[in-house]
Amino acid sequence: MKILLIMPKFFNYPETIQMGLRNLGHDVKWVDDRPSNDPFTKALVRVNKEVLSRPIDRYFESVRHDAEEAQYDLVLVVSGQSLSFGKEHLLRLRGVIPNARFVLYQWDAVENYPHVLSVLDCFDEAYTFDERDSRLYRMEFLPLFYHPGYQAIGRRSKAKIEADYDVAFIGTAHPKKYGFVQEVVEQCEGLLDRKYIYHFLPSRLLYARHKLLSEDYRRAAYSQFHFDALTPEETEEVVSRSWCMLDSPQDGQRGLTMRTMECLGARRKIITTNEEIMGYDFYRKENVYVYRGRMDRKDPFFSSEYVDLPEDIYEKYSLRSWLETVVGRGGER
Repeated sequence: MKILLIMPKFFNYPETIQMGLRNLGHDVKWVDDRPSNDPFTKALVRVNKEVLSRPIDRYFESVRHDAEEAQYDLVLVVSGQSLSFGKEHLLRLRGVIPNARFVLYQWDAVENYPHVLSVLDCFDEAYTFDERDSRLYRMEFLPLFYHPGYQAIGRRSKAKIEADYDVAFIGTAHPKKYGFVQEVVEQCEGLLDRKYIYHFLPSRLLYARHKLLSEDYRRAAYSQFHFDALTPEETEEVVSRSWCMLDSPQDGQRGLTMRTMECLGARRKIITTNEEIMGYDFYRKENVYVYRGRMDRKDPFFSSEYVDLPEDIYEKYSLRSWLETVVGRGGER
C-alpha cells in the first residue's frame, strides 16, 4: 500500500511510524503538517493560522501536486496542535486522489485544539487517544503506542537494586510540569534518592518568559534546564537504567502520554498525575502511582518490584498493533 503520512516533526516519531509501516510492507512518504519547523511558524500555527495563509497555501500545493502524481492508497494524518491544513485543503487533496482512504489520529485533546472538529468530516475514520473525546465527537478510541526499543528494555532486569536511578524525568519543562517534578523530588527525599532529571526547553527565550510570568519558575535555576533535546537513543538508555519514571500531562489532557506507553513497554514503574490511567487494563497499583499533590511514602508501590502483565496486554499497546489498527482499517475497501 502507498501511504502519505502527514504529521509534525516531533522528536523521532515520524521516523518511528515510517519504520513501522515499512516493516509491515508499505511504501510510505512523510510530509510535515506545517510549512516550516522554525519556532515562529510553530507558534503561529497554534495561535493564528490566518497570518500564515499564503505560506500554508504554497506549501499545500507542493503536497497536493505530489499526491496527484503518486496516487496514494491511504492518507494518514497524525494531528496534534500543529495541523496547518484546513478543511478546504483536505477536500482538495481528496479531489486529486479520489480512491484514497483518509484516516485521522488525534494525539491532543479537543479541549486544547478545537480546530480538529472543523476537519473531522474530511476523514473516513478518525481516532483519538482521549477516551472522553471519542464519546463526545464520535471518534474511535485508540491509545498511543511504544517504540520497539522499549520492548527490548522490558526484557531486562526491573529490580530497584539493579537500577542506576530510583526515579527519572525527561520532558519539556512546561511550568506546571516543572513544578510537579520539583514537588515529587522534594517529597521523595530519603525514598527515591538516585535521580535523573532532564528539563528540556526549546529556547532560552522561553526560559526567560517562564521565569518572568510563572510562579512555578520563581525558584528555578538556569542550570536546571537543557536546551538540546536528548536523542531517542539517550532517552531509551535513561529509561533502561531507571526503576521509576515521572509523568505529568499538560492541562486539559486526559489521554495517556507517550511516556506512559514507553514505561509500559519497558516494564518500568511510573508516577503520574493522570488519574485516567486507573481505568486502563494495564493499571496495577504495584506499577503505577497516581500523584494527587502529596506523596504517601508508605504506599506499597515504593516497596514492591514491578509486576509483569499478561503478554497480550504488552502487544496491544505496541507500535505494530497501533499501526495494524489504523492502517488495517484504512486499507479496507
